[in-house]
Amino acid sequence: MPPSRPHSETPRGWIIPIGGKLVDEEILDRFVVLCGGPTARIAIIPTASSEPDIGTFYERDFLRHGVAQAKSLHFERRSDCDDRDWLEWLGTATGIFIAGGNQLKLTATLGGTLAAKLMRQRNAAGVHVAGTSAGAAFLSEHMIAHGDEGATPRAGMVTMCAGLGLTNRVIVDQHFRQRDRLGRLLTALAYNPFAVGLGVDLSHFYLAKTEMQNAADAAALAGASALTLPNPDRITTAVNRAVDLLNTNKYNFNNKSFGVDRGKLCGTGEACVTFAENLDDITYMSEAAARSNPDKIRFIKVTTPSKPVSVIFASCSSSMATCASPSTSAARTASVALRRARSCSRSM
Repeated sequence: MPPSRPHSETPRGWIIPIGGKLVDEEILDRFVVLCGGPTARIAIIPTASSEPDIGTFYERDFLRHGVAQAKSLHFERRSDCDDRDWLEWLGTATGIFIAGGNQLKLTATLGGTLAAKLMRQRNAAGVHVAGTSAGAAFLSEHMIAHGDEGATPRAGMVTMCAGLGLTNRVIVDQHFRQRDRLGRLLTALAYNPFAVGLGVDLSHFYLAKTEMQNAADAAALAGASALTLPNPDRITTAVNRAVDLLNTNKYNFNNKSFGVDRGKLCGTGEACVTFAENLDDITYMSEAAARSNPDKIRFIKVTTPSKPVSVIFASCSSSMATCASPSTSAARTASVALRRARSCSRSM
């Protein structure tokens, strides 16, 4: 089915394909924020899964992320899609989440029903819809049902069927790099040349995030090593060391350089190096501000530049790390700062 017409007064909701098993809390965090945060009502569609408790699992997970309500709508038979109570709940949800499993079960159960029509209407009215794994493939009008692995497209490599129809401009394939699905996506595009292919792979994204975080950690340590130098230009030295370390590291399976330009630090999407006097009341300052009173500076924060990381479409915004200068008085604080950097002070 084609997508519903958007309401003129409300922009269409986001369509959010997720590449596979959710291993990164920030993905659900971001979805919850988009859907209203503490006022969000999340409708969960566990139809594709063979795990009987997956709906309950996601209910608890979304409640743990701070939503007001989360309800699993167990559309197991086509007759379930006419249930008035469930349709009423779906019609008042601020976000819809479609779990993974078998996408053919999704289209066989939901295709052409009132529930599917309502999901298209709600998305057109501004409600965000996310799908993970099979749920991601189901989002578009043209859905990959199944196919062969391999990087080279060939006739008969993929079988297509109708998806939910939130968009007719994209064909989504999941577990993309892990399961070598480039060939079947290209074959699907040969059948539907109007569409754009979107290969999503969470493991690739997560690996890139880890590589960028490691680079930020190393650059922060390199910069911190200069903060106790007797050199009056130690702030400048700290920035130079951090930038040099970033440029010696790589990401995206260790084959792409950051290419940080010292003259463009802290611009939009660029790497950034900032400083702080303590972590009790963190107010990070620029290099110029830190140079005005270098004796008080004890912490340095390094943020990597925003870089594309995927085979087709996906991006990783940046990572950051904070580190203390290695002075005796700050040794304990440095340990705390590093723990905070790895658990909290990251941005994706």
